[in-house]
Amino acid sequence: MLLIFFLVTTSMDVYKGLSRRLPPPEKPREEETAVNKRDLMKLVITADNQLLIDDKPCEIKELPKRMETFLLIVGPKHLVQLQANSDSNSDTYFRVQNALTKAYSSVRNRISVKRYGRRYDFCSQEEKEEIVRMCPQRVIEIFDVKQEGGTQ
Repeated sequence: MLLIFFLVTTSMDVYKGLSRRLPPPEKPREEETAVNKRDLMKLVITADNQLLIDDKPCEIKELPKRMETFLLIVGPKHLVQLQANSDSNSDTYFRVQNALTKAYSSVRNRISVKRYGRRYDFCSQEEKEEIVRMCPQRVIEIFDVKQEGGTQ
């Protein structure tokens, strides 16, 4: 009886996460790829939840436009490096992820309209695959982990 009371009166926390469809696992490759500094955009979320783009402060609301410009200039060989400090707020991380998603969607829509005359959502599967090849989502995430020792 007590168990039923507990189950009825307690609430379950809602899971907060990113809805991403992960690509299928690839076979591991052992080759290193040289990245041109011009093709790399470094995003850093500091411990005080400030966003830095290439070591310069930036508001998160400005990130989509800056990303769009970067993606259109560099093209498919671009690389975005996202580094989040372990003391930063998860809300800031999610806002940055949403800004990145918005930028990729906007650029893919631009490419789609220019190439096929319609928005990305209305393209066929083959057209979408071609657009994704032209603007792949290339984001590397690095997390700062505190290296504190301790006894077990």
